[in-house]
Amino acid sequence: MAQTKQAEAAASDSVVELPRPAWQRRRRNWLIGGGIVFVLVAGLLAAAVFTPMFAVRTLTLDGTELATDKTIRQQLKPVMGVPLPQIGTSEVRSLLDDVPQVADVEIEAHPPSELVVHIQERIPVAVLKDGGNFTLIDKTGTELATVEDRRKAQLPLIDGSRQQLGEEIFRTTTSVLASLPAGIRSKLEHASAESIDSVVLTLESGKKVIWGNDSQNELKAEVLQVLLKEAGKKSEETGAAPIQVYDVSTPTRPVTR
Repeated sequence: MAQTKQAEAAASDSVVELPRPAWQRRRRNWLIGGGIVFVLVAGLLAAAVFTPMFAVRTLTLDGTELATDKTIRQQLKPVMGVPLPQIGTSEVRSLLDDVPQVADVEIEAHPPSELVVHIQERIPVAVLKDGGNFTLIDKTGTELATVEDRRKAQLPLIDGSRQQLGEEIFRTTTSVLASLPAGIRSKLEHASAESIDSVVLTLESGKKVIWGNDSQNELKAEVLQVLLKEAGKKSEETGAAPIQVYDVSTPTRPVTR
């Protein structure tokens, strides 16, 4: 029995271990290398997300005309010192919800420590008289700014307050004004309406634009642009009496008189 065990031991010692196939060695090396890369990348990502090296120290703003930089910076104080990868557009947008002039934002991260905030402001379309001042409003009626000099606004004055006109008429009027090209809107003096179907615009020259309701606003705006341009040319060329009324309430059949 002892001889048999010794023989078996000797036989096992004499077995030559064959080398692993090349593909197995490559696979093992790839796994080891991949593991090392994963650990390194994870470490770098963790460092980028949490390290103070990428904390916001510089806040750059653009797009502000109605809102003041001071107001925006005050609202965005919570992002100062926060690592750039932790800051999202939704968070910045939420911080600026209380700033009425801001419609939307976009952000850019400029490592190592600069956050650029692009402000998209609401567009003023009219002014309302408020005592001795004039308040700029957008198409929703949101108050954006106040000016003392009416001429600085270069926007039409809505005749009557929101309460006097009623919500439906007020919204119709601001919707019409918002549809106009900025060039025409800046030449308007007044906007009035007795119903949602009777919006009337008055140019600085005193000429009237009968608009009607707020349907087909874009087409009406295009037609009005053409009428104003052609009327100016015709008056210069022929010396004809200037047009006083532009009726685009039915834009496919506009009328001038």
